[in-house]
Amino acid sequence: MTVQAREKREASCKTMELQWKIEESVGEDGSHRISDGEVDAALKNVDQQLEDFSNNIEKLEALGTKISDTLTAKQHELEKDIDEKIAKLENKTLETLQAKIQDLQALKDETATLTVAFKARLNSNSAAPSGQTFVFPTVLFNEGDAYSSRTGKFTATTSGTYLFSVAFCVKYQKSLFISIMVDGSKYTVAAFYGDANHGCSTADTVAVLTAGQMVWVAALSGSSYGTIIDQNTNLYWNTFSGTLIYK
Repeated sequence: MTVQAREKREASCKTMELQWKIEESVGEDGSHRISDGEVDAALKNVDQQLEDFSNNIEKLEALGTKISDTLTAKQHELEKDIDEKIAKLENKTLETLQAKIQDLQALKDETATLTVAFKARLNSNSAAPSGQTFVFPTVLFNEGDAYSSRTGKFTATTSGTYLFSVAFCVKYQKSLFISIMVDGSKYTVAAFYGDANHGCSTADTVAVLTAGQMVWVAALSGSSYGTIIDQNTNLYWNTFSGTLIYK
């Protein structure tokens, strides 16, 4: 039973009690057994109880309004807090995704193979004195601009794994021994022998280079006199080529 119902019931009981007293105060002959003062006091007591009951109802209504306002304010605070937390989570998620995208882009840039490739050839017959650095002056292509047609040397512009190849056409009954050099060290050696069919042979090597290292072709054994290397612009070429195969 609620407080309001209980107080209402008590006021009703008091009123009934007063009625009983009034009825009991009247004799069978209609004479009053209690004084008018007692009746007035009883009525005043009932009025006071009704007033107290009304005041209590107002207090309860005010308390209910206050509780409702408090709950509404708390609900608004909770909704605001939830919205702020969701916004922070969304921002953090977005920042994380952007960082991942940047990491992936950086990884892509690191693993991308740059275009570094060249091929050059001789343009005339020549001798091949021991220790000579071959200069291939006619450049067919030079992606990355790493080969020098002036010195005959390739300079690595980026660190990575490279493939180099040479092709020589040697005069009949002549021989040529060469090395593909990396910063003065032999990376591969090869022998070329001329035959009656003017055959050309190739040699290659794979080198792991750091940026700035140089690669060239040198004669290990040959001759300073006469023609050893046969160059025919229309039929066969003597070439030096290279390419970056992995960065």
